[in-house]
Amino acid sequence: MNTGELRGKHGFEVFRAPVWHPKVKKLPDPMNYAEILFRFGYLNPSRLFDMVMGWKNILQVIAPDLAVFDHSPTANLGSRSISMKRAFFGTGFCAPPQMSPMPTIRPWVKTPSQRLQSIENRALQTINPVLERIDAPVLEKLMNLFDCDENFLKTFPELDHYQERGSV
Repeated sequence: MNTGELRGKHGFEVFRAPVWHPKVKKLPDPMNYAEILFRFGYLNPSRLFDMVMGWKNILQVIAPDLAVFDHSPTANLGSRSISMKRAFFGTGFCAPPQMSPMPTIRPWVKTPSQRLQSIENRALQTINPVLERIDAPVLEKLMNLFDCDENFLKTFPELDHYQERGSV
């Protein structure tokens, strides 16, 4: 059943998720979560702003008491200026550990911490102007993207993408 059928048959409201479709070319293999974000609009503040505003508008219309995000960093950004509880639900990959700079996703490749910090700084240069435009608190560190009221990881420690997670 497609969403149009759900709406007509059951009266559900349907909202289209703001997503990034263009392919970003000529990027190196990602070393951490931030470099993955670069492939999905996080190198372009105006495009990121459009997606964040799309999520913010949807969340304002729905007005939930709690939003549960399953690997949706852009929706989470859109929620930062709205009074609501936030929870993450997903694998370890979806909610990286609260570390700065964010750890590598390729531990077998020796990556200088300066490179990881540079990547994180570049992501913040895109994200924070967007947050300022929507009157939301800026991120001091990229790990603050994953600040939430509750983080539900659905994985086993042995299968977690990040072995340095701590007591989550």
